[in-house]
Amino acid sequence: MKKLLLTYSLSLLLVSAMAQAVPADTSRFAEYRIKIEELNHTIQKFPTDADGYIKRSFYKQKLNDYQGAIQDLNKVIELNPLDYIALTNRGNANDHLLDYSAAIADYTRAVTFNKEYKEAFFARGTDRYKLKQYKNAIEDFNQCIKLDSTKSEFYLLRAYTKSEMKQYKEAIADYTKVISLNAKNAKAYNNRGMAKYYLNDIQGALKDMDAAIALDPNYAQAYSKRGQIKLVLENYKSALSDLDQAIVLDKTSATAYHNRGSVKFNLQDYKGALADYNKAIAMDPKQADMYDNRAKVNHVLGNTEEENKDKAQAENLRNKAK
Repeated sequence: MKKLLLTYSLSLLLVSAMAQAVPADTSRFAEYRIKIEELNHTIQKFPTDADGYIKRSFYKQKLNDYQGAIQDLNKVIELNPLDYIALTNRGNANDHLLDYSAAIADYTRAVTFNKEYKEAFFARGTDRYKLKQYKNAIEDFNQCIKLDSTKSEFYLLRAYTKSEMKQYKEAIADYTKVISLNAKNAKAYNNRGMAKYYLNDIQGALKDMDAAIALDPNYAQAYSKRGQIKLVLENYKSALSDLDQAIVLDKTSATAYHNRGSVKFNLQDYKGALADYNKAIAMDPKQADMYDNRAKVNHVLGNTEEENKDKAQAENLRNKAK
């Protein structure tokens, strides 16, 4: 009666690897506003000097005013259409607004004007990854590595992309390169472990996840993934310990709750399993497997009406996915 979830969500693993919005230092907001006021006066005096707009766009981004930053960068690009750095900065602002297509267009113009500007290639590759344009993303990361073979993040993002394309051997090679460049990169160990798992190298996978946790004892994903593998190995007590710790560190992971529910189900803690499945579904209500598993718990507990509802919802989600 076991139905286990082993979803390898690269999008979650990417959060800290990709360029993300850094939480604003609100204590300096007043300072940034003063700088903007000063630059407003400068721009009034020298309206054709791109430098004022560039500086003002910087402070606007610090205030999370990405639309305002884009307006200033539009002016910079109007004054100097070949300014590839301004184009890249505008792309970054569009990224924060989740307008990846506009960002990619800016990065493309940037690399047209400077074919060695690795930052724009990397940013474009990252956005192409987000849009599931994996082959194009690989091309960008290849170019980054060609321009600079010492940056571990280039190999890391290429490894993520190869994993999404199920090119696990190639991904492992890239993760190994990351580790050779930065032996303390816990994410590279964890993700290489998942790639090994998919190639049925279970012990290699566990060894890598052990290494990830040794490097970063607060790495929730590593505990979660190691717990999933132990679940498959039917090492339920150890899996429960890992998943408990994953949830202590990150109470927002639907996958961790779901898998802990599966562990509890196999340990015949049916009420505990139901509670975890309920939390998982509340966080991520579009996963058919979660309803399947909860239906099995409701069956054991004699909750026939709830069991039937879960079965129907699971089937409905599968039909929508076709």
